[in-house]
Amino acid sequence: MEKKENKKVGSEGIEDKKIFGPRIPDILDLEDLADLLRVSKQTARRLVADGDIPAYRFAKGKYLITKHNLIKTIDAKSNKSRMSQT
Repeated sequence: MEKKENKKVGSEGIEDKKIFGPRIPDILDLEDLADLLRVSKQTARRLVADGDIPAYRFAKGKYLITKHNLIKTIDAKSNKSRMSQT
C-alpha cells in the first residue's frame, strides 16, 4: 500500500488545499479564504476590501484573516439572514 503524500500550503501545513479537512488554520491569507469559501481570489479580495470580512492589511494588497473573525462574520450574517426569513 502506498503512502499518500500530503500537500503543504503556507506555514500552517494545510493537508488539502481545496477542502482544508477538519482543521481550518487560525490565520488565512486571501488564497486560503478563496479556497475555503470556494470563490475566486478576486471575490475574496473584494469581500475583505469592502469590509464584509474583517482582515488585517499588512502590505499593499496583502491581508490576513483570523479564523475567529471569519467564523464570527459568517455566524452573524447567517443569523441575520435567518431573521429576515421569518
